[in-house]
Amino acid sequence: MDTTVSTEWEQSAEVAELFKALVAAQGVMRNASRDAVNPFFSKDGRRASYATLAEVWDTCREPLTKNGLCVIQQPFTRGNQVGLRTMLAHVSGQYLACIALVVPKAQGAQEYGSVTTYLRRYALQAFAGVASEDDDAEGAEGRKQGQKPPGANWGPKAAPKPAERKHDPADTGEPITPGTLEDLRFKATAKFPKGRAARDWLKSITGTDDAASLSEFEGQRALKVLEAAA
Repeated sequence: MDTTVSTEWEQSAEVAELFKALVAAQGVMRNASRDAVNPFFSKDGRRASYATLAEVWDTCREPLTKNGLCVIQQPFTRGNQVGLRTMLAHVSGQYLACIALVVPKAQGAQEYGSVTTYLRRYALQAFAGVASEDDDAEGAEGRKQGQKPPGANWGPKAAPKPAERKHDPADTGEPITPGTLEDLRFKATAKFPKGRAARDWLKSITGTDDAASLSEFEGQRALKVLEAAA
């Protein structure tokens, strides 16, 4: 997916009633829990987590509807771009709307669906004013962020010994580029969304489950395997 996202904004002539309702709704909204793990990205030795679209909806649906607000999201295409129009509407007829457009690096139903879900999640969070936060019961245990519970072994660890993998004569050894790495993580996570499935798949075809350690040649080859299986 191209990292460049273009946006277009519009609103009704009057928005006072909508703003009043949104203030009331946001006053009772909680932050969304990060209920899924991205197996291709880690931070400080821990797998990165994020809030799914379903979790974001569960967070904001009731506060919005109780205050006469609704969200309508309409996916579409414009040339080679995948777009999403998100509208926050009030029972008075007042509304705010925004269009986001992204150029995916590959065409196809799976890519279209992945990009659309990605846009829906971020647009909904932005319109509702919902942030996502970790919810792993650490607060209830009285521990501060980053503090390990007794016996925990997560956190920064020594770099694992690189896994042995076959070398292709055509591979020049050039490190994987940020664009290829982002594309690989995005597509692999979309195809294998649960647990370690994406990392296990990567290891089965490259000899390592660490996408960042791949060469550009290996990254492109893994992308071709994903696209062929789409």
